[in-house]
Amino acid sequence: MAWVWWLLAPVASTVVGAGVIWWRARAEAGKPLRGSDSIAEHQALLRTLASAPAADELPTTIRVLTPEHPAN
Repeated sequence: MAWVWWLLAPVASTVVGAGVIWWRARAEAGKPLRGSDSIAEHQALLRTLASAPAADELPTTIRVLTPEHPAN
């Protein structure tokens, strides 16, 4: 009979975990429910990416030192 509990434990923990995540997502104040809002958020992301500066205009954050370009 112990094998039933051994097989049931992963299923039960997955179901309980999914329920907790679902409950916490619904309890978040001010967060819209999923649906057409997710499409609007995706379109806003695409607009932001389109208006991002080109790679040439971005500041250098990592400097790769090579023999041709040693550190100053």
